[in-house]
Parts: sequence; structure tokens; C-alpha cells
Amino acid sequence: MSFVDLAKYTKTDILAPYLVLKERCKILQKNEGEGRYIIEVFTNHGRFVLKICDIELKKYKADPTVYQQRRSAILLEADNMARFSKYNHFVKIIRKVQNKKSLELLMEYCGKSLIDKIKDDGSVLSQYNLVSWMSQTIIGMRYLEKNRMHHGDIKPENLLILDDHINITDLGESSEIESGFERTLRIGKKTVLKGYTEAYAP
Repeated sequence: MSFVDLAKYTKTDILAPYLVLKERCKILQKNEGEGRYIIEVFTNHGRFVLKICDIELKKYKADPTVYQQRRSAILLEADNMARFSKYNHFVKIIRKVQNKKSLELLMEYCGKSLIDKIKDDGSVLSQYNLVSWMSQTIIGMRYLEKNRMHHGDIKPENLLILDDHINITDLGESSEIESGFERTLRIGKKTVLKGYTEAYAP
């Protein structure tokens, strides 16, 4: 396990209430081009996950439309994660810090993703666990539906497992359900999917 100096990735005070052990952290995901980092942090109060997003987005400022779309998407995801954080099967947001340049979310540690667990354990997964994880995921999805929300990107990478408890994460593709309204999905100038919201995958 390799560790990096936390100071290289954040200069805000989001971790001020915590003593970071030997200033250690482990990078779980990074996208330097987009300025996004997900870091596992070890503190005197346990393990946490820190998500850092660049909201200054200098490389997109030449195109105000794209810049605003990307910035709004980042902020909306953070708002939705905070909104559903209190529910049992969603990642808990502990602290949120936003300034002109970045948005940082300190979240509880929720273990490894389902896809990582499958890779690590191979095919040795019990029927009991599979049924339990599926049931918990469905419960979480029903809660979203009751609140008129689509997750929009349910997949093994976005299901975190700790002590056989499922936590749903990554609400970057989530959207409100507008019953009966037609919705079009575009990538660039190309329409790739068109239909009514009730027909969309969760």
C-alpha cells in the first residue's frame, strides 16, 4: 500500500477536526485532467474518504456553456449526496467545504466496491450475500424513487460494501423524475437515447 502526502492534494481545513495519522492517505481514484481525486484518509478517529473536485475548471472557461454545465453537475452531485446521506443505504457526508476553486466532501469509509470484491474473492460469493446485497440495493433504489429521483448509474463500481452492508454512491448521473415528460440524452450533438422518464434504467 502506497501513501502520499495529503498536503499535495488539499490545502483547505476540512480535516482540521481530525489528526491525520502521519499525514497519510491513499489515492483511490484520480483524474488530474478534470481535477478530481478520491482519497482514503487515516485519522485518529478512523478511516474516511475525501473527495476533491476542481470547480474553477480553467480549461473550460473558453466555452461558457460547457463550463457552466460541468460546474453545475459537480455541485448538483454534492447536493444530492448530502440530501440522501441521512438514509441507511447511502454514503454518509460528514463535512462539505466549498470555495472559489474547489469542492471537498469528507465521507465515511464504506469499504470496497462490489466490483473490487468480486475481483478479490473470485467466484466464491455465497448466494446469501448476493441476495442480501441485491435486496439492500433495491431498498435504496426504492427510497430514491419515493423521492422522485433516478440514480442513473447503478453498477457494481457504485455499490460499496462494508461488513456486508451496501452503501450507494456516485449521484453524478442522478436526475429528478418528471412523470410523463419526454427526456432526451445527448452526447455532444448526437442524440443517443430518447424516451419517457419511466422507461429509464435506474
